[in-house]
Amino acid sequence: MALRFDQVREAAEGRWKDLIFPAFAIQVPAKKNQHGPCPICGGKDRFRCDDKQGKGTWICNQCNAGDGFALIEKSRNMDYSAVLQEVGAILGLSGDSKITEADKQRWKDKAEADRIKAEQEEIKANEAAAKRAERESKWRSFDRDCPYLERKQVKNFGCRINGNGHLIVPLFDINGKIWNLQTIHPDGFKPYLNGGRINHCFYMLGQIAEPKQVVCIAEGYATAASIYEATGYTTIVSFQSSNVDKVGIAIRSKFPEAQIVYCADDDSHSNPPDAGLKAANKAVAATGGLGILPDFSTVNSKMGHDSNEGQPQASSSYPSDFNDLHVLVGLSEVRRQIEEKINSSAITPSSPRTPPAQASQDLGVMYQNSAKNDDQLVDLKDDFELDFAPPMNEKPSVDVATNKNKGEIIEFERPEFSLEKCLGRFMLVEGKTDIWDDYKKKVIKSLAFTKMVGKSVANRWQAHPKRKMIDADALKKQIDDQNASDATDLLGRFVHLEGTLESWDTINRERIKNIAIKEAYPNQYEIWAKSPHRRMIRHVDLVFDPTNSTKEHQINIFTGLEVTALVDPDSADQLLPLKTAYDKAKSFIDLLRHLCGEEKAAFGWLLRWLAYPLQNKGAKMATSVLMHGNIHGAGKSLFFGAVMEKIYTIYHKTLDQRDLESQYNDWAEQVLYLLFEEISNNKTKHGMMGFIKHLITGSTLSIHQKFLASMRQANHMNCVFLSNHTQPLPIEENDRRFLVLYPKSTLPPDLLERVARDLDSKEVIQAFYTALLQVDLTGFDAHTKPPMTEAKRDIIEYTKAGYDTFVTQWIKGETDFPYVSCTSMQLYDAYQKWSKRTNEHVVSQKRFMGEAKKYGIVSTTDQKHWRKPKGTRGQTKVIIVGVPPEDVPLQDWLGEQIDKFDKAFDGGDNVPMPL
Repeated sequence: MALRFDQVREAAEGRWKDLIFPAFAIQVPAKKNQHGPCPICGGKDRFRCDDKQGKGTWICNQCNAGDGFALIEKSRNMDYSAVLQEVGAILGLSGDSKITEADKQRWKDKAEADRIKAEQEEIKANEAAAKRAERESKWRSFDRDCPYLERKQVKNFGCRINGNGHLIVPLFDINGKIWNLQTIHPDGFKPYLNGGRINHCFYMLGQIAEPKQVVCIAEGYATAASIYEATGYTTIVSFQSSNVDKVGIAIRSKFPEAQIVYCADDDSHSNPPDAGLKAANKAVAATGGLGILPDFSTVNSKMGHDSNEGQPQASSSYPSDFNDLHVLVGLSEVRRQIEEKINSSAITPSSPRTPPAQASQDLGVMYQNSAKNDDQLVDLKDDFELDFAPPMNEKPSVDVATNKNKGEIIEFERPEFSLEKCLGRFMLVEGKTDIWDDYKKKVIKSLAFTKMVGKSVANRWQAHPKRKMIDADALKKQIDDQNASDATDLLGRFVHLEGTLESWDTINRERIKNIAIKEAYPNQYEIWAKSPHRRMIRHVDLVFDPTNSTKEHQINIFTGLEVTALVDPDSADQLLPLKTAYDKAKSFIDLLRHLCGEEKAAFGWLLRWLAYPLQNKGAKMATSVLMHGNIHGAGKSLFFGAVMEKIYTIYHKTLDQRDLESQYNDWAEQVLYLLFEEISNNKTKHGMMGFIKHLITGSTLSIHQKFLASMRQANHMNCVFLSNHTQPLPIEENDRRFLVLYPKSTLPPDLLERVARDLDSKEVIQAFYTALLQVDLTGFDAHTKPPMTEAKRDIIEYTKAGYDTFVTQWIKGETDFPYVSCTSMQLYDAYQKWSKRTNEHVVSQKRFMGEAKKYGIVSTTDQKHWRKPKGTRGQTKVIIVGVPPEDVPLQDWLGEQIDKFDKAFDGGDNVPMPL
């Protein structure tokens, strides 16, 4: 009996780490937030198994995320049903497991091999990025305008700026080697070089010239620049919160007596919250020093408020870092807050700080090391590098004072968590140590509460007589009622797709991974997932059916065309008469006539081709339209793109060559009209023809979407191909799929003006749609072959292989060689001579004779005797052309024909080559 997914899932809860994963020889980090090697890709330090609700959930920066079933499926290359049966066997729900010790050993060996390979690839990628960084860092200018610096109101301290005005910030290690470049765009987008190293790397504003010098460490460049400019303290950019402690350890290892100040970002409004706070706490614990946060209690914490109108605005909706403080209040406030925190601690500057004006000339010491031959820079390498560098994980050899109690971490001050605010916001759950957050409506563990508000505030809150309490049962009922109410909305909104880890979102009308639902609705997800009222269908029953012939248990993605037809004002149940609709949409009809030129049969066929799938919703045409030519401005895209998009709206898509060649084809999902713009690619167009033909005539398509399961969908799309190339696609001589047109003139200005005006008219669009609904389709269906056009003949001739062209011209008498009986070798020699003269590619004799058969050119199966007029005899297989006369012996007739071919080949009795 087959196991049900919900049966196995329920039994597997809480057993993934201790039982199920070990059975598959899958090693995962023991702690929830601990990172380790990924069992799927082998990448180190990119994977964690948080096992939420005991589901075996995991996240990998490379492989996305999933539950325990997905991890086994991907890492062990097993299909879903096999995983389900094996997990059921391990849990005792079915027969014995089929996993052997040999399987486990093989998996372990593969995991180790993947790990080693990933490490080697990472090292290789790091080195390649380092070389690129060193090379590219010398190509930039220092003095260009930079919109990002202007928006952040900071100076450029030693970084270069590229031609697009992007700030280029280099990343160095503790020994001054450049490893990576961060490119900061005007909008704040900050990509790094592919494969570039970030961990343990940083950028320094200023110098470390004295043993006990104050060194500030911040995350981003703008934050560091504001701190440096405000205080003059040497400031280091760590780039990421996860890199703060690593940079601190690197600095401490080389400068044991440096007085480090971690200037953290206040990420309390981010998701997840307090990343900067946690990173700074971790760094202080590892290296000692001081951690500080910017205090925004004097400014409006929510940007864009009316009270801030006309005032400087922070770069995000909530201010979080010292640059935001700089922009909102000014450098003096940045200086005041940092000085105040330092003066209240055990840290004291041991020497005067470098004034910013002077510092701006002496910065970028490490950057200068990477460009020794740059005349603009000065090599100050000795100012930075020392003679020793203890291991990164080694504790500082010199104790560093942190505050009055040696080694104690200095507590952060959070204005939003004052005692008064905490008394109004938090309640102790009666009979427990949990705390209820009445603002965010969630329960917080006692330790998390202490970490969030600070130990001092937490202790005073606990002991305060005005501290509020809430009954545990009342709280549980409140939470359950709220979750149940919210879960009811989920039950109505999402439909689980059985056999996948996805659901159908009935509001946004898209597939969505269940883990994304869980992230969006963490409290209601479990109620929804376990509810007996949760809707579920097989994933194959999620269909795209414009014919509206779906069954009761299926969900149809198609919602109908948005465009509506015009009705006759004199008869509400009748469409607007064809003549009237035609006149209203005349500009579109005229544009179509212009594109078809003198090909009247093509115009009639094309008009019916456009009308048929509208009159027969969902009809899949077995034919297509190819419109090409080097005339720019002919109106190809105007009609097939702009006009037809008004008809099909969301079911119209436009693609290019990259879309066609991509490994993902989710562009094919929910499409009725598909327009390809410039898909011609000489290297791939022949190889893609099989797929293109399937798009035109295939009944189904597999949809492959990134991070989602593939699904099969009925093919209802009808295709149009546009190109400015002479030969956009190879068309076969007996092709039955393509109507080929070649517009020969640009669009007249008056017609262009009329079409552009009518595109903005809803009534004209409706009129054109109404006209197409009434086109007479008598004798026309989805398989009606397109007429032959001059443009199609030209492409066929252009596309022909050399041997095809030679044989057809020989048969027509258009070569130097007479169309008479000859030996197969004679014909092949003539083909070679012709190919050399026309610069065509030559194929083998075997291939040539095989291709010639389709034109009726076939040599005899047995050898024939022949005798030339001068008495020369021979016996070979021959190609017989025509009927031998009855009164002449066959060998003499063949001899005369072969002799005539020989003379033509040697230059005598030549048939003139037509001009």
